[in-house]
This record gives sequence, structure tokens and C-alpha cells, in this order.
Amino acid sequence: MSHSHSRAVRPAQLLALLLAFLSVSSLMGVVTAGMLVPVAGPTALVAKSVPSVFNELPGDLQTVTPAEESQLLDSSGGVIAHFYDKQRIVVPSANIADVMKKAIVAIEDKRFYEHNGVDATGIARALVTNLGESGRQGASTITQQYVRNSLAERGYLEGDAEQVSAATEQTTERKLREIKYALALEKTQSKDEILTGYLNIAPFGPITYGVEAASQRYFSKSASELNYLEAALLAGLVQSPVQYDPLTHPEAAQERRDTVLATMLDQGVITQEEYDEGVATTVDSMLHPTVSSEGCSGAESSKAYFCDYVLSQFLEDPTFGATRIERERLLKTQGITIRTTLDPAKQDAAYAALTNAIPVGDASGLNDALVSLDPRTGKVLAMAQNTTYGIEAGQTMSNYSADGNFQVGSTFKVFTLLQWFKEGHSAYETVGSANTFYPNGAFKCDGRSITTEGYQVNDLAGKTGHDERRARHRPVGQPGVRQHGVARGLLLDLRDRLRHGHHGGRRGSVSLPRQHPRFRVGLPAADGLRVRDDRELRPAVQAPVHRVRDRPRRERPQGVCSGLQGGHLP
Repeated sequence: MSHSHSRAVRPAQLLALLLAFLSVSSLMGVVTAGMLVPVAGPTALVAKSVPSVFNELPGDLQTVTPAEESQLLDSSGGVIAHFYDKQRIVVPSANIADVMKKAIVAIEDKRFYEHNGVDATGIARALVTNLGESGRQGASTITQQYVRNSLAERGYLEGDAEQVSAATEQTTERKLREIKYALALEKTQSKDEILTGYLNIAPFGPITYGVEAASQRYFSKSASELNYLEAALLAGLVQSPVQYDPLTHPEAAQERRDTVLATMLDQGVITQEEYDEGVATTVDSMLHPTVSSEGCSGAESSKAYFCDYVLSQFLEDPTFGATRIERERLLKTQGITIRTTLDPAKQDAAYAALTNAIPVGDASGLNDALVSLDPRTGKVLAMAQNTTYGIEAGQTMSNYSADGNFQVGSTFKVFTLLQWFKEGHSAYETVGSANTFYPNGAFKCDGRSITTEGYQVNDLAGKTGHDERRARHRPVGQPGVRQHGVARGLLLDLRDRLRHGHHGGRRGSVSLPRQHPRFRVGLPAADGLRVRDDRELRPAVQAPVHRVRDRPRRERPQGVCSGLQGGHLP
């Protein structure tokens, strides 16, 4: 949609245009033949230094795989969280819509398929425009921009701030380096490879890089599904990703999108009807954004604590780097996939069970947590608690299942019960006395009484009944069971465990740990996250099942030996 017009040129501008012509002629001579056209005066002084600088530069560019976000998945492949410094998803050419490629070529480099990396016509046009009164215009081809972004990305990945600065500084040497690399790159890569690399590395937002991440962020769809209007909006962002960010500056983004649409119409990429329909569409009506925080803060609240647990395992494991900084860099730049054992259905059930019992933010101030695992493999299937993950008021990042210090309480009764059965006792035997108060000296260790405060066994408030008060405990260090044994439901729950054994497969074999954590309820050291050849990570986590019961009660004696297993009756 161009319109020709004439304008007067002042003598000073005419001189500037003449010097621009000479400079372009000199530069083109360097690019094509390594020689300069004969010139005189100040221009010659500058020109004489150009060949040596140009010839000293390396002749090839090893492009890097750009930093890419990593993903944490549940056992069904659902995404729990994303980890990144730069939000980017690298995709092949086939996963980028053709109209997206046409839109970016139209607005950024319309002679992309004609030049060999450097557009002499574009450089001349930009110099004339910038020296005149027509505004500012760039001259870098898509290949040159790809080179510049690749050099900056290499510096970022290597942690070299000077290299990043050198790739973007406004100097003649940087421009010459760009040109030489671009010419070399065009000899080793096809146009489609260069265009795909550019679309994967270019910025499309304040922290969004690459067309796939941009498409997901702004439209909640893959780059392969983009239509011409969405492609025009994205193509306009690369010139100034912050200024044209449609989420924060929709009016500026719409003006830029319309400029791209006009260019696409002028180059025959779209029809007049499509153009008219496009400019009549507001940016706000186009957007269907997916905006979530990075890391576990962006995870669904019910899964955030499990995410936090896996993340802590990863960052503490030297398998993934000698230092924590190296592990964080791996996680946030290398696009790894961490597959976990979390069962989404069981996780939802666990969270529902906890919050139905004690809702999030309940006035009682009580919190509860639950871990469910497969005892044969140690795989964690669910990990939930009735709190909101975060740092705001009323939120917490404390993972009660993994990091809390709590009494094991009634949770440990199953272990004493298993030991009882292992020693050949029946669930219907009666042991102990009718005492509910144990004075000083009632507890013994190695046959000798130990000094403790008097201990009163208390039930939960409101629980009454003859059976509840007839629980018996042996005061000499042996586990006790209720007079009526264990409920039939618990017996049914334990049947398979007793049949298969702790390690599975060995009928009737039950293996119990020699020692148990009486006062610290947490997760033992995991056996690591194993790295597979396809760079996918699978945690093999192990944790005891336990439940946090955060209510006031008197603590039981804490001697080296203590006969009472648990400080209250359920």
C-alpha cells in the first residue's frame, strides 16, 4: 500500500545521501570481493581499515541450540510445571504454520529468498531513509538477525556477559562480523533451516522467545495452528517485544499488526478482503492467553507441594551438576523432561479427602497432609495438603509431607501391629493393663525404670465409648493392641501386604525397618533421579505414608527408650 510522492532535498541532505552511496558501495565491495572501490578523502580513511577487520573475523558460525524451558510431568504425561529463564519451546519447521513464515518474511526481509545473507538494496534504502526525513529503518536480513541472536544466546548459555554485549553493540565491527557470518551461514544451511532457527530464537515478548511459546502464551494454541491474523500480530512483535506486547499494550500491538497486514497485502500474501477483515478485528478479541508463573508457583495448587518435593530432590542431586547453580542452569535452559510417579486421579482424590475434612483456610487453623505410595516400589502416587502454595498472606511453601517435624502418632500403629502379627500373636488377644495414667518409673529400658513425668493417655475431645477406653499398652516397652484387636476393615487393608510382603512377591514375608523415625516425620533420602539416554528424567522416590494432625495435646515422654508407642488414642 505505497504512495509515491516527491519532496525537496536540502544541500546538506544531498551531501549525506552522496556519502551514503559511497559507503554502501564500499561495503558491498568488501562483502563481494574483499576490495573497496576507489574513494578519496575521509571516506577512504575509514574504508582502508575495513578489509583488515573483515578478514580477521572467523568465517563460520556454529549456531547453538537456544535455551528452552523444561517440563515436570505426572505419570499420565500431564504438565505439572514449567521451569525456565526464557520461556521457549523449540519446534521443527513442520510445526510452524506457512502463513507465519510468510508474515515474518514480509515484514522483516521481503528479499529473503533472493539474497545470499546480505541485502545490498536494503542497506542502501535504510541509509537513504535514515539520513533523510522519512524516519528510521533497519537493514539487517533475517539471516543477520539470526546470527546476532545466536551470538547473544551463546553468551547467555556460557554465562559470558561480554559476549552478549558484543553481539548487540552498535559498532561497525559488530555489523561486519554479522555480515561475514551471515554469508557463511547461507552456504551451510538452507533458507528453511535459517528461517526456522530464527523463528525459534527471536524474542516475542518480555520473557517469551520463539514462535511456539509465543503462540501458546497469546493464543493457547500451537504455532502450527496460527491463522494469518495471529501470524501478523506475532510477526510485528520481534521489532520491539516489550513495546508491542499485546497483553500490556494492546493498542500499540494493534497498530503494529495492521502495519504487518498492509505489508502482507502489498506482497500478495493476503487478499484485500482478508486485510479489511483483519484491521476491523481488535487485538483484545484475538487473545486467548495462557499466563502462568514459572516453577512450582505456576503449578496447580493441589500439585504444587509434590512439585516442590521433586524440585528439591533434583537440585540436591549431584548427578545433574557439580553445584546447585549448574543444576539450576540445566533445569532452566536445556529443555529436559522430568517424568514423575504422581497419579493424577489419586492426587485429586487425596486432595479432596483432605479439604473435605478440613477446608483450605478453615477457621480452626488445623492443617492436614497425606502421602500415598506403592509399598512394593516406593513410588509416590499422591502428596497433598489442605493449604495454598505461595508466599502471600494465608499461604505457605512449607511441605508438611516432606519437611515437617511431627510426631508419627497413630500412623505408626500399623507398624507395631505388623510386628505383633509377625511374632505370631492374634488380633483378638488382650495385653497390658487398664491404666490410662503412667507415673514416674512406669517406663523401663533394659529392665530398669527410667525417670519421666507422669503421662496421662488422652482421647480426642468428644470421643466416648467403652471400647475406646479399654485400649491397653504394655508399660515395659512392648507394643499393645486393643482388646477387640483391629477393625475388620484394617485387616482387609493389610491382607495383601501380609500376603505379598514388604518387598512384594515373597508370600507371607514382612520386612520391617530396624529403627523408625519417632519424632521426625519426613521422607528418607531418595535413590536419585535417573537420567535416561533420551534426556528424560524419572524420579524413583520413596516416602512413608503419614498424616499431619496439628492439634494441641500433651507430648509423650521422649527417653532413649519408651514403651508407649504413640502419645494419644485415635
